Amino acid sequence: MGHRIISVCTILVCLTSFATAQINRELPKFSPTPDGVVSEAEMSGQLVLPMIWPVENGAIPLEGSGTSEEEISATWYVSWDDLNLNVAAVVKDDTPIYQIAASGGNVPYNAQDVMQPVFNPFNNPDHLFVDGQFEDDDPGDAVAAIYDIVVETADEFGPDIYRHGPRLDADEWESIAVAGTINEDESGYTVETTIPWATAMDDADPDYKPSIGDEHGLSFIVLGFAAEGGASNATLFTDFGEGANTIADPTTWNSVTLVAGTAMPGDFNGDGQLTSEDLDVHSQYIKDSNLVGDLNEDGVTDLVDRVVWTEQLQGSWIGDSNFDGEFNSSDLVSVFTPGKYETNLMATYAEGDWNGDMLFNSSDLVAVFAAGGYEQGPRGDVNGVPEPLSASLILLGSTVCIALRRGRLNRGPGTRNDV
Repeated sequence: MGHRIISVCTILVCLTSFATAQINRELPKFSPTPDGVVSEAEMSGQLVLPMIWPVENGAIPLEGSGTSEEEISATWYVSWDDLNLNVAAVVKDDTPIYQIAASGGNVPYNAQDVMQPVFNPFNNPDHLFVDGQFEDDDPGDAVAAIYDIVVETADEFGPDIYRHGPRLDADEWESIAVAGTINEDESGYTVETTIPWATAMDDADPDYKPSIGDEHGLSFIVLGFAAEGGASNATLFTDFGEGANTIADPTTWNSVTLVAGTAMPGDFNGDGQLTSEDLDVHSQYIKDSNLVGDLNEDGVTDLVDRVVWTEQLQGSWIGDSNFDGEFNSSDLVSVFTPGKYETNLMATYAEGDWNGDMLFNSSDLVAVFAAGGYEQGPRGDVNGVPEPLSASLILLGSTVCIALRRGRLNRGPGTRNDV
């Protein structure tokens, strides 16, 4: 069926118009959960872009399926993190049409109800959009892409995703998380996807690591059909520049600049809360000399910033690995139990990487005991002077023995880390 349907994007590629200035938006750092539901936290932490009739910054070249918000509209929620470009859309569509059969997935869906983010790596005007190009045909040239995100297909395979331009190979398609839900009354649907940067940037820079200040081309298309058939039954909203521009010209696509995010200070993974995972991200910031982690604004991201994080933001002590508000023997037991001490195995904050070098060894113990929080109770309860480092290390000896013993018993016999 899909081969007999006229592609809406095929028509658009043939449209011409005068290019206008791009709209640059800020794309916050945030890590949503692709489960087919956009939570309140995900709404507040991401770029929000409504495409609701009338669309001021877009075109409606085809008007077959509706002229009201309830008939066809969408609100996009977009963000980035260290691993992914995150895109979601909450859609109103009172005539759901799923007329393309997936046949195993990764096929074009631009002739049925579909959400289409359009992406140009680095917002490069020399990056062409050429539909049908495989990525290895012309590396680094035809890298601008249009994604089809669908909630359902004619053979009930959905949700699914496809990429026009440099097509996705099987591994890249598998790497993308796609989720979706359809409203019970069929008044609309929600789609969410996380596209790994390694996939989004495959033909431009396969080793790309996102950084604050990076700019990419990113615009959006909302497409809905009123009935099965061709483009005459479709309504399409576009988001190009400040008016109706050709989809074939990425210089008319809008752009986004990666920013730190709207979450609370210290929420480095953008999940709306302060957890040990934020300190794991901070360890990477230390390794990369990334000033996003420079909390005390001294021009360096280091251990001092981790102390600031735990004392001023968490309200506890560095070393409080179980996040119960204090640093004591229970934290030592918890970090020694995984058995990573002095093994050179990569460790998280919850596994003893207190100084941010991604390992758990004696330098971490020196760092946390020098901070003076051991057995001091919650920070708000501290009235006296913390014990000197030598006294803390004496307490450490017996506690570590207990922790190592418990770790051995928990692991059972015959493991590499048996003591």
